Amino acid sequence: MEDNPVFAKLHIRWNKILQIAEDLHFQKPMVSLLYVLCQYVLVSHKISN
Repeated sequence: MEDNPVFAKLHIRWNKILQIAEDLHFQKPMVSLLYVLCQYVLVSHKISN
């Protein structure tokens, strides 16, 4: 997964989202939960293809 440029871009983008979330004082547990759900959907979608 780490060699995949798409996942690398998503990871970089996710770090930016986390930074914005922290700046806006979002609740980190909710943001983390959304991240885990997004990863699960991406991985399961990739496996099904």
